[in-house]
Amino acid sequence: MIHPIFRLMATKPELLLDHLGGYAELVTAQARDGARAMRWQAVLATAAVVSLLLGLGLAGVSVLLVAAVPVDHMPRPWLLVALPTGLWVTAALCWWGRRQASHGWSLSPLREQWHADASLLDEMGRS
Repeated sequence: MIHPIFRLMATKPELLLDHLGGYAELVTAQARDGARAMRWQAVLATAAVVSLLLGLGLAGVSVLLVAAVPVDHMPRPWLLVALPTGLWVTAALCWWGRRQASHGWSLSPLREQWHADASLLDEMGRS
């Protein structure tokens, strides 16, 4: 006896092509989500590195200013500590956000659809 899927493929091949098109759309959507998540992680990582390097540079400038100018003569000496610290906190928050962001690429929806199709084909074969 011929399996019902073969009979369906012989009589209505457009249904199989539509179903395969659905698989292609599912893979495309998953790839798009994965690319979006990777871009966001790259933006956060770049912001973290830039903030860290700017904070290091400003900390070096602050040390040089403290060595060259007496603190009593500075109008706002707290800025020498606040600016690098703020940049380091920004870098830490960006890095933490990057670690918490979703990775995006997952094959679980495709796997679930494959298992659903396999169970449907199994039922069709039994009946």
